[in-house]
Amino acid sequence: MLRVVLTLDCDRCKQSYYQASVCTDPEPFFWESFASDLQGCAGFHGWKVGEKVGEDMFCDDCVEELERMGDERACG
Repeated sequence: MLRVVLTLDCDRCKQSYYQASVCTDPEPFFWESFASDLQGCAGFHGWKVGEKVGEDMFCDDCVEELERMGDERACG
């Protein structure tokens, strides 16, 4: 049996999103669908995810840090 386990990792700190997804369908189309659903869940929990599968992804902690850095640059 083919089993594809999909996980999300922050591109900056490499932290893993706490949920994963498993697909047993052999068609890659379904893997992309599961990945898209997982990205949507991460987005609801504060992660910044690209609009397409495979684009940049940042955990909620890194998003906050990047926003603080941006605010500091804007002030000084």
